[in-house]
Amino acid sequence: TAKIEELDAEITDLDALISSLAEDIAVLTKKITNLEAKIKAATEERDKEHAAYLVKDADVTSAISALKRAIAAMKDSKGQLEGKVDLDLLQQTMTRLKLDTAKLALLKAAQPGEAFQYEYHSNDIIATLESLLDTFTETKNRLDMEEFEANSVFEKKRLNMENNKKFKEEDKLAKEKREAAKTERREAAMAERTQEDDDKKADESFMRVLQKKCEDTA
Repeated sequence: TAKIEELDAEITDLDALISSLAEDIAVLTKKITNLEAKIKAATEERDKEHAAYLVKDADVTSAISALKRAIAAMKDSKGQLEGKVDLDLLQQTMTRLKLDTAKLALLKAAQPGEAFQYEYHSNDIIATLESLLDTFTETKNRLDMEEFEANSVFEKKRLNMENNKKFKEEDKLAKEKREAAKTERREAAMAERTQEDDDKKADESFMRVLQKKCEDTA
């Protein structure tokens, strides 16, 4: 009887502990799922930002390359600007990057067949092209720095979330192992209790038989 009472108390304690562990595991599972969703969303957003940067970087790099070629050609030939750089494409690029296109007006005025109020010499064209080159170079440096900083912030944020997720996964795994061990012990305690109960019933049955024999003998 004492053993059965002891096992009943242990089983009650195990039930409460297993229930508490199950609740903790459910909470941790939800938190891990939320972190995974946040990591995925942040990664997708960073990928979009990086893709946008690549488009701008390609535009700027292409413009820098075109300007360098145009400057070199102008210095070699001292000729007309026509054919050395696509000003319309350059203007579209500057508009997309929200850069001032005022200098392009001077270059377009220097194109053959255009009417303008003053003579625009090749040295002036070269100076304007070099000024535009400086603008695009500064823009590229700014874009690169912004991308570097944005990526650094993202990497730090993602690392923090991944570490948080890792800690919660380790905590969850530990609780799952403990829950499994306690469940196993509960099953063993239940088996012990059943055996003790069967033994008690058998003993009581034997006691009744023995008591009857004693009474009959008396």
